Amino acid sequence: MIIDIPEQFFYTAETYGKAFVEGNILYIEGRINFESLMYTITYSLKGYTECQYCGRELLVNRRTLDHMYPRCFGGVSIPNNLLPCCPSCNRTKSCLTYSQFVHLRRIQSKSKRDRVFNRMVERNNFKYRNGFILPKGWVTYYDITQALTQIRFDDVSQDKVVNEKIEMFYFKHKHYHKPIVVTANGWVFDGLHILYHAKKHGITNVPAIILDNVIHLPY
Repeated sequence: MIIDIPEQFFYTAETYGKAFVEGNILYIEGRINFESLMYTITYSLKGYTECQYCGRELLVNRRTLDHMYPRCFGGVSIPNNLLPCCPSCNRTKSCLTYSQFVHLRRIQSKSKRDRVFNRMVERNNFKYRNGFILPKGWVTYYDITQALTQIRFDDVSQDKVVNEKIEMFYFKHKHYHKPIVVTANGWVFDGLHILYHAKKHGITNVPAIILDNVIHLPY
């Protein structure tokens, strides 16, 4: 998929990495926190002074980014899925999708709003048992064979809590809790624990969001 990026952009990280846009391509070089980079790009594109739900002014210490398709149902941190908002709206939206929350905000009665919210969450949970709640075209299946040769799992293998959660979720639902995120040239930026689980169990294809306009440069 093509993610939203600015026409001009330059970003440097404390971890000796940088990112820049050239010819409608986002190039990422060196070690960089992918989520922090996506947050910075989102603010660059969508602003950081006004909540996109209620219109409230966003102060520096009262500013969040909402996952329009929430993390709890497979949503990942890319600009297409992030929206600047106030903490109050972010908390109230909880695990609803963007369209569900917009609909919910139009309901005047609190009792009816609570009932509708609970039905929406129940419906989302039912859908999620069979897959992600994400737009069609975002997710494909990715052959991890080549990616595994580039990755060392030393730190990932020691993270027993996260690995056990993935193990339990996959055993229960027969799918992963979110897609991995991969650049156009095969660099995995999000989902190393999922890859570790797949490698451990001989799974060669995992759900992935492939960023067709993002390239990771060797360093």
